[in-house]
Amino acid sequence: MSNKSILFVCPNLGSGGSEKMLVKIANHCCRMGMKCEFLLLDSRNQHYHLDSGVVVHHLNLGSMKFSFLPIIKKVRAIKPDIVFSTVTIMNVVVVISSLFFPKVKLIARESSIISINNRYSNIGFFIDWAIKILYRRFDLIVAQSFAMKDDLVNNYAIPESKIVQIYNPVDIIPGAQPRESHRKEKVTLLSVGNLRREKGYDRIIRALAKLDLDFQYYIVGEGAEEQKLKSLCSELHLNDKIVFVGKVAEPAIYYSKADYYLIGSYYEGFPNALLEAGLFGLPAVAFDVPGGIKEIITHESGIVVPDNDFDKYRKAIVDLSLKEWNREKIAMGIKERFDHHLLMGKYYNLLLNV
Repeated sequence: MSNKSILFVCPNLGSGGSEKMLVKIANHCCRMGMKCEFLLLDSRNQHYHLDSGVVVHHLNLGSMKFSFLPIIKKVRAIKPDIVFSTVTIMNVVVVISSLFFPKVKLIARESSIISINNRYSNIGFFIDWAIKILYRRFDLIVAQSFAMKDDLVNNYAIPESKIVQIYNPVDIIPGAQPRESHRKEKVTLLSVGNLRREKGYDRIIRALAKLDLDFQYYIVGEGAEEQKLKSLCSELHLNDKIVFVGKVAEPAIYYSKADYYLIGSYYEGFPNALLEAGLFGLPAVAFDVPGGIKEIITHESGIVVPDNDFDKYRKAIVDLSLKEWNREKIAMGIKERFDHHLLMGKYYNLLLNV
C-alpha cells in the first residue's frame, strides 16, 4: 500500500490507445492503494471507464490551447505528488504549465515516434522546439518501445537516464484460442485498426493486387481513408476479395477465423492489434518501419520485409501459407512478453519510486 497521490492528465476518454493505457494505469494503482485522480479536459464521448475509487475532475474545455490556466489551478488545488500525462501535445501543455508548480514530480508517457509524427503536424515545428527545450523538466518519460526511446535520445537529446521503456500490456480476450494450423486453398487475411493514412492500408491493397494466392482480406475498423481505400479496391478490381467490415465492438470473431495478420504501416507506435492477433496465434507480415513492430514480431511469429518492397511483401504472405506455424507458441510468446500484471507492476513500481 502507498499514500502516493497521482494526478493523471488526459485530453479525453475516447477510443485511443493512449487514453486506454492511462485508464489502466490509474485503475491498477488505485487498486494497489495509491490515491489516484484524473483530470479530463473534455468529458464527451467517454469510451473507457475508471474505477469508482479514482476521483475525476472535469474541465469541460473544447481545446487544449485554453487549458494552461485551468490545469495550473487544479494542480495547485489538488497538490498531488506526481502529475502523469500522455499524448505528445498534452505532455507539452503539462510541462509548460509545470513552470507554475515546480515541486510536483512530472511523468510523461509517449505513444509515438515523435520526430516522424511531427512531419505530418501543422504545429510540428513548435512541438519539436518544445520537446528539445522543455522535456528535460520531466522527471521521467515512459516510452512504449525501444524505437521511441531511441527517437527521444537521438533526435531530441533527452538524457537516457530520464527515459524508461515499458511495453503496452496485451488485453486477454475472452475465447482467444489459437486454432490448429492447416493449409487451405483459400486463405483468410486480416487487419484491424483505424483507417488512417499512416497505417498503410493502401500498401497492403496494392500488394494484394498481384498476390499469386487465393485469398479473402478483411479490414476491421473505420476512419478518414475509408472511401479512398474502397476506390483503390475498385480500381484494382479487388472488390470481391476485400471486405471492409467497419468498426466492431468485439473483433475476436475475425481474429479467430483469420489465417494470417497483415500490417502495412508507414511507421508505428506500438500496434496493440498486432498483440491481439498474436493471442490467436496469427503469424504476421509487416514492413520494416520505425516503431515497435520488430519488438513484437519474431522469426517464430511472422515475417518483416524491407520497407516498401511489395514483391517481398507478397512473397512473405505466400511463405506464411507454406510454413507450418506453431500457433500455440506464438500466443504463449505474446502472453509471456506482454503480460498485463507484469507490465502494470512496472508502472506501479515506477510511480512508487519516482
